[in-house]
Amino acid sequence: MLSSLVPLLPGVSYAQQMKEARIGALINGKPTMPIFQRLTADFTNALAKLGWKENQNIRIEYRWADEGAERSRAYAAELIAANPDAILSSGTASLTPLAQMTHEIPIVFLQVSDPVAQGFVPNLVNPGGNITGFAPLDYAMTSKWIQLLKQVAPSVRRVAVPFRPETSPQAIFYVKAIAAAGRELGVDVTGLPLESEQDAEKGFSELARGNDGGLIIVPDDFVQAHVDAFAALAIQKHLPTVAGFFVSGGLLMYFSDQSEQWVAAASYIDRILKGAKPGDLPIQFPTKYHLGVNLKTAKALGVAFPPGLIASADQVIE
Repeated sequence: MLSSLVPLLPGVSYAQQMKEARIGALINGKPTMPIFQRLTADFTNALAKLGWKENQNIRIEYRWADEGAERSRAYAAELIAANPDAILSSGTASLTPLAQMTHEIPIVFLQVSDPVAQGFVPNLVNPGGNITGFAPLDYAMTSKWIQLLKQVAPSVRRVAVPFRPETSPQAIFYVKAIAAAGRELGVDVTGLPLESEQDAEKGFSELARGNDGGLIIVPDDFVQAHVDAFAALAIQKHLPTVAGFFVSGGLLMYFSDQSEQWVAAASYIDRILKGAKPGDLPIQFPTKYHLGVNLKTAKALGVAFPPGLIASADQVIE
């Protein structure tokens, strides 16, 4: 581990004086996915602003585990064997093997829902041990997704939440929270487990019966990898959709928080490289959310955004 006791030279930053830092990164997704290209760039740029520049004083070794638990475990073992100064982990499927295999290497996680309930840390304020990070949202915010659907499509009475159980086991926490919020708004919410695009075709078709269905797309790497196909299918089936992550394709809306947390993760990595203990860094939740609306998709679905909703959107996709 890097020492926090190295004396600083006048006019030279901490990062400039240190040996090359080595960061492992295990991401539950594909490197070709636009969302991860954006988020990893945000992470790298944030590190650079803190003085940690790739190919100068920091090296980041990425591993992309998008093919199930076996691949995640293999990559986790590979990263741990390299004994990096810290590991960035995105997704429950990535954090699970890392947490099982090392209690010493600092781990900063992202996109892990309810880390206490999942057994990764004992509490949020003082997580202790070698793990800290950023939970994707406060479950109270899940009601916002249903509210958005009801604003745009008041007829919605049934909502499905697609997810792939093997690679996104945390999705069940979203389903429970969304279902609780749905009961208060008269909306029936169910999970829609998927293993293939064919499963989506069948599930979306069943949901479309009755003209009162809608979709909530939670952070799930399988769904995100097929988001364009699922968006097109949702339009074909006339299903209004809100996503919990940034999208630029054909989904109707998104209400998301992810970008700032990848930037914040860089600040935690910086603090750890300077000697902070991960167990002393509290688990954090988002403080800012982004709303995006897609006018083209709304027209295709035959729905209209209230003017106030468009005015409040951070992104309006024409």
